[in-house]
Amino acid sequence: MKFQITFKDPDGVDNGIKKYTKALFENLPLTEEEKEDCSYKREESISKALEKWINYGEYITIEFDLIAKTAKVVDR
Repeated sequence: MKFQITFKDPDGVDNGIKKYTKALFENLPLTEEEKEDCSYKREESISKALEKWINYGEYITIEFDLIAKTAKVVDR
């Protein structure tokens, strides 16, 4: 038996991306302004890449297969 559930988390995706990009540039010898600029550019590229699976930056659908005992993210 397969079924899908759509989750909505308005801040989760954005917060997760920001946390990740901040950590990427945290220890580099850059000014705070340079780190923010680099983080912002990386956030944009990651958000764009995630559009394959995430609608409007907050909706994601997961398909569960109870027979195979698997779960997968559904393309938009």
